Amino acid sequence: MNKSMIPWITTFLLLIGVVFLAINTQQQKKEVKTVESKLVVLKAQNDQLKTDKGELNESTSNYREQVAKMEKQLINTGKDVDLNQEYEKTVKELFETLINFSPSNYGEKKKQAENFYSDELKNQFQGDNRNYSDSNGVTSKLEYIDVFSKSVQEGEMKGIVVEEHESGMSADTMKKGRAMFLVSYDINTKKVTELKNLGSGVAVELLK
Repeated sequence: MNKSMIPWITTFLLLIGVVFLAINTQQQKKEVKTVESKLVVLKAQNDQLKTDKGELNESTSNYREQVAKMEKQLINTGKDVDLNQEYEKTVKELFETLINFSPSNYGEKKKQAENFYSDELKNQFQGDNRNYSDSNGVTSKLEYIDVFSKSVQEGEMKGIVVEEHESGMSADTMKKGRAMFLVSYDINTKKVTELKNLGSGVAVELLK
């Protein structure tokens, strides 16, 4: 080999090395940019996941609150249903006792009815000097009763009772009657605290 060519070959090799180095550096830069781009995407996805998780937690919390409210409403509704049933049962038993009687059991039935009264109401009736000895020969039979309960206020439930009955001194003299009553009921003592006759001739259909 000609010695004069050695510097040229060396320079050529150096140039090739520089070119390869430049190409390699450029490739590395591209790879770095690609990695950086992927990191940006991953970071954005991670931020979105955090946001979604926060929204999911909030949604779950709201859902749990709604479920709790619904459960509470169901419990309260259940209590209202039970209370209405209790009120209706007590009132119907009272009126069946009050209105179903004959001359032979009149006094006994009226005394049984007092078991449904509060002490105040019992004293009120006793103050009227009511005579429970007999019914003056009258027989009475409850034909129909409907109870319309209302909301509870301060531990007391009020309602309207409509009843139809038949009464008379004999089978030939039996007459039909109808009356409406306001009935108050203490939900704690389970006693009727008010029994007020609102009149007769009530159209039952108007209350339904």
